Amino acid sequence: PLRAPPAAMPTFVLWVKAELENVAEIAAPAGHAWCIDVQQAAGTEEKKGVWVDPAEEAELSGSRGVANLVIKFDNKEASASLVDIKGLVPATYTAEGQEKDKWQPLIALECRGLEPIAWQPRGGYSVTSAGGSGKVFEDVEFEDGEWCEYDDEDDLSVEIGELEHEWRVHKEKKGKK
Repeated sequence: PLRAPPAAMPTFVLWVKAELENVAEIAAPAGHAWCIDVQQAAGTEEKKGVWVDPAEEAELSGSRGVANLVIKFDNKEASASLVDIKGLVPATYTAEGQEKDKWQPLIALECRGLEPIAWQPRGGYSVTSAGGSGKVFEDVEFEDGEWCEYDDEDDLSVEIGELEHEWRVHKEKKGKK
């Protein structure tokens, strides 16, 4: 008998928008671990505050594959891996890009058995001032979608407000990160 091909693993892209004041960009450093909330793909069970870390690879049971996040829902394994989508996911939100479209992609996750439902921007982000010095603020954490600081080198208030996100299913080919 013929077997059905394995179900395609959907790729979800994290899209973000924010109001920027004197901010050139918000960036996640290389190797950044992402805190997200996930839901069972064919169910309602949720797990909040799970971490997807590109430096961690867990083996998938019953296969030779690995994933950056492996969890269980009702004793069924679910997984997610960070992937690159050429020309789409820079892990940076820029004021320049905002002029074209307020919504910009940050990361992509290839998922099996789960869907991302929320992003928790916990910490580790960098924010670059739009002032002439290009001062960089490190290890930024957003509280209630907001962050504010003072750029003393350029005498500017630097603010990010109304940080919003949504997960969208991506339909094209991708390459492993």
